[in-house]
Amino acid sequence: MSLHEAEKRRSRRDDATNRDPDRSDPDDAADDGPARPTGVPLVAALAFLSGLTDLLTAVAFTLDALLLLAVPIGAIGAAKWLAAVELVRFRAHGLGLAVLFFGFGAAVSAAELLFAVGTGGGLRSPIGELALDVAVIGYLFAVADAFD
Repeated sequence: MSLHEAEKRRSRRDDATNRDPDRSDPDDAADDGPARPTGVPLVAALAFLSGLTDLLTAVAFTLDALLLLAVPIGAIGAAKWLAAVELVRFRAHGLGLAVLFFGFGAAVSAAELLFAVGTGGGLRSPIGELALDVAVIGYLFAVADAFD
C-alpha cells in the first residue's frame, strides 16, 4: 500500500467517525494520549541487564587492580542504566543512548563474527548477539515517533 493510499484510507476513516456524533468507541474514554509501544520495557530491561553486567565487570576489575579498565566500563554501565530509565519514561534521550549502545554492541558482535569466520571458530554466539542488537535497533527506530 502506498503512502497516498494510506492517507486516503485514514482520511475516510476520520470522516466516517466525524459524521456520526453519536458514535463513540469504547476506547475513546480511555484515550489519554498516543499509544505507547509495548516492547520498549523489554528493551529497557535488556539495557538494564547489560548495564548491570558492565558494573559488575568494573567491580571485578577494581578488585584485580585494573582501575584503568574499570572506570570506563563502569561509566558505560551507568550510562546504560540511565538509558534504561529514560526508555521507560519514553524520552528521546534514552532512545538515543539505547541506539548508541546497542549499535556499539552490534559492531562488536560483527567484529567477533568476522574473527570467528577467519579463525574457523564458533559462529553461534556472535550471530545471536548480532541478531539481537540489530533487532533492538530496528525496533527502536520503528517506534521512535512515540518518544517525547
